[in-house]
Amino acid sequence: MLQRLYDREAELKGRLDAWISDVVTEEAGTISFYFDGFEQLMTPAQIDKLKRSDIDNIIDNTAVQKIDVSEGTKPLYRLVNSNKWYCLIAGDKDDNLKTGMVYDIAFEGFFDQPYTGRLLSQRELDSGVLYVLEIDDDIGPLLSVRKANAKLGKTYEGMKVPENAISSRDGREGVTAVLDGNDA
Repeated sequence: MLQRLYDREAELKGRLDAWISDVVTEEAGTISFYFDGFEQLMTPAQIDKLKRSDIDNIIDNTAVQKIDVSEGTKPLYRLVNSNKWYCLIAGDKDDNLKTGMVYDIAFEGFFDQPYTGRLLSQRELDSGVLYVLEIDDDIGPLLSVRKANAKLGKTYEGMKVPENAISSRDGREGVTAVLDGNDA
């Protein structure tokens, strides 16, 4: 009985192996089998060309570009650089956001995975602004997520002192620290 099961397993494995073919990618990356029709629209080269209607269509899942499903032309997978990706935020103008600065990003539902991104550009759209952030962290659980709510923040380091504590000495502004009753 055991031998018959082994033989059956070998037969089924042989049938499966006949359907398997190796596919080699042209470059390294993370393989994603997720397709939603926005692949051609959502590339780094296209980001600066996006219009407000494109953003709205992505958010609403409308006007999806259909993939040609004729034999041999349907993509099997897409290659993703999981360590360099982009986050587009359509929102109101915020004068505190400066191009070139690094910001903390928390995605709703993924708060345990904080990200940091550099603001590449901000471009006015019909109503609001499109902010483009480049993220150099592993995309992790967001690999198949096309849209999510995000919160942007900035972490500052330093100390807060009263304005009248700032003094000038030798043409430089600073704060005089007092340790054990002596100026330091």
